Amino acid sequence: MSSPMTDPSLGIMSADKDVEYLQRSVRKYCAPLDRSILAALYLHMFVGFQGQFVSMSDQDIDSLDLPPDRPGNPRQPLPRAASAQIKILRSFYNHESRKIGKPYDILLYKTKADYDVFRTMIYDPDDPPPPFFVKTKADLAKSKEELEWQKIIKPSKSDYKELKDEATWATYKEGFVTQYKAHNLEHLFDESYIPANEAVFTSQQRWMYEIMRDKFRAPPARKIVYRYANDSNIAQLWKELCKELDNSLTQDFRASKLITYLTSADLSDKTVKGGSEAQILFYKNCVRTLHENTPTEEHFTEKQLLKFLEKAASKVPHLAQVYSQYRVAAKGGGRAVSTLTFEEYVEDLQ
Repeated sequence: MSSPMTDPSLGIMSADKDVEYLQRSVRKYCAPLDRSILAALYLHMFVGFQGQFVSMSDQDIDSLDLPPDRPGNPRQPLPRAASAQIKILRSFYNHESRKIGKPYDILLYKTKADYDVFRTMIYDPDDPPPPFFVKTKADLAKSKEELEWQKIIKPSKSDYKELKDEATWATYKEGFVTQYKAHNLEHLFDESYIPANEAVFTSQQRWMYEIMRDKFRAPPARKIVYRYANDSNIAQLWKELCKELDNSLTQDFRASKLITYLTSADLSDKTVKGGSEAQILFYKNCVRTLHENTPTEEHFTEKQLLKFLEKAASKVPHLAQVYSQYRVAAKGGGRAVSTLTFEEYVEDLQ
């Protein structure tokens, strides 16, 4: 498991730090034109990264020039390549910041290689990304989509049951999957999913994390959930949770004990107090408990359960007669034993 993601956002900086951040950003990403670019920016009082640089318009950049090379000479034009680099750097910052909806620290969390990929494969000089804080028509559409989802899927804790004991994981898991599918949230559990709408996806992830945090009460599950408090990566969380609980020793041990009892029970040994009726009820409850805590594909079939219970009842005369009567009736043209259900057999034994 990867560690929870560190927040890559860039906090509000002091004036001195803001000036330093602009210098370092230009030197890191715009070399060998960094000196010319910084000279032009300073000449026109664009001295801070957050304070001035990120809000520059194309017109501001195109009007930049350099100080005179000698006293008395006119200012020198800024090379077009330098102007282009300024626009690319500004767009790179806005591109990354729009992804997270707040200022992105491109110095600490991005490399020159990342910048070059953006410059050569993503950046379109005819359609640069707007400043991250400006709401575009696409942003407004995404906000509307998020509101629509929240209106349709109202966060409700009652939609999901609590996981109190890891021994009930198999059955709980089936119900949980059914529920999130009913909410059209399968994509949250798909590691390969690429969201088309980051805002909606983030909202859905946070909502699902709150459900998991409140409902997963079993200690092993709770421990895993809290590891993802910072990034709410549902797909990774679910993968780790299933890996841990699908192979739970507690669950396997209990299931193993139930299977051993059901396949070798003897209703004549009086291990359960209360007579044969109590024995039969106990046997039935063991079947229910096993099936509630194991995947459907691992459940005993009706035919298997009938065979196990017939064997368990064979040493108790008045119970053994019940199944014998089914056989006799079948030979006389009555109901075939093959159509008998486990529940019906249990009722007749009682």
